[in-house]
Amino acid sequence: MNNNQKPAQDNKAAEAFLRTAAKKLGCSPQALAAQIENGGLEQTLRSQSDPKLRAAANLLSDPKALDKLKSDPNAQALMKKLGGK
Repeated sequence: MNNNQKPAQDNKAAEAFLRTAAKKLGCSPQALAAQIENGGLEQTLRSQSDPKLRAAANLLSDPKALDKLKSDPNAQALMKKLGGK
């Protein structure tokens, strides 16, 4: 595989992740992407009945826990794969 194929594959993986997450949250991938861009993801997660989603919202609102997660090698690898920095 050459380097030109990798960004396309990463983009497809991110789109698949977004579709799966949107389905779980009961919204469209476009609406979820807009919430992520506008900072509304935390509120959406808090409104869910699934305790794991509410825990994710708590994580987003806790700067120390978020810093710890961002320094985790597995989380860094996932972010990189999904196109994050």
